[in-house]
Amino acid sequence: MMINGYIKTVLSLSVCGGASATVQTTGYHCGDLGSLEGNQTVGVHEYADGLTYSGAMDFPKSPDKDSYFRRRYNGNGALTEDEARGISLIEYDAWGNPRRIQFDNGNITEYVFTATGTKLRTVHYTAVPNISVPAGTTHRLSTSEILSKDSTDYHGNLIVENGKPDKYLFAGGFASLRNDADGKPEIAFHYYDQDHLGNNRAVVSARTGAVEQITNYYPFGMPYTDQTAVNPDFQKYKYNGKELDKMHGLNTYDYGARQYYSIVPAWDRIDPMCEKYYSISPYVFCGDNPIRYLDINGDSIWISYNNEYH
Repeated sequence: MMINGYIKTVLSLSVCGGASATVQTTGYHCGDLGSLEGNQTVGVHEYADGLTYSGAMDFPKSPDKDSYFRRRYNGNGALTEDEARGISLIEYDAWGNPRRIQFDNGNITEYVFTATGTKLRTVHYTAVPNISVPAGTTHRLSTSEILSKDSTDYHGNLIVENGKPDKYLFAGGFASLRNDADGKPEIAFHYYDQDHLGNNRAVVSARTGAVEQITNYYPFGMPYTDQTAVNPDFQKYKYNGKELDKMHGLNTYDYGARQYYSIVPAWDRIDPMCEKYYSISPYVFCGDNPIRYLDINGDSIWISYNNEYH
């Protein structure tokens, strides 16, 4: 069922071991009685059993199976709170880019963007246990409260992890910059096997021909985490070739103009080109047809035809 292009109820099936099936049913209720506040999903009503696969990108669960999780937005239509993911507050810069995500357990993700919206840096802070941050507030971690800190810097196609060059991205794959078994620097090339939407389905080593990663996807982008998945954390550029950030349970794809949460599924901000698509919600992904269409930058719907985008 849909309202204004928005999915109201999702039923997804996942077969375990071929003999039995685990059925996941997730209902999305927009407002207390299934209504919308404008075009915004203000809550998610989850009444499904949790997936048992290791690393599953499942919708977060609470002790009460039949649970309602609220979502809140600012005056610009950008998501600011998400009870299900434990997001207490998302702060934005003057240009509408996310600047800081505060989680209710003290964890923090910070971003640095240019004025034109190009992401330059991401920093993940993991907090010590037993920190509680109320909804709508932030908590500045002291040095003693920081358990670990990880950074990613983006220099064009060069990705730097924790101050060290990690990989160089190119069309169809990437070159990893790491040390070999003897501790000597080496450059290894890896190539993507992609489908018609640019989803990276497999990663193959140019040196050995070995398959290093296999990822299959639900139509709206959530990766399978069953027995078909191979080495899911090998690299994080996946659905539509976009970077997947799973740290602290965020589970969003970075499309540039917006971040996409494939589990609901919805964008975190309104479509900056929404006046081109009056008939659908500005939070809807690919006009609710991700099999045919794709969104290259998070701001427009494109169709893939003969390996070209139109």
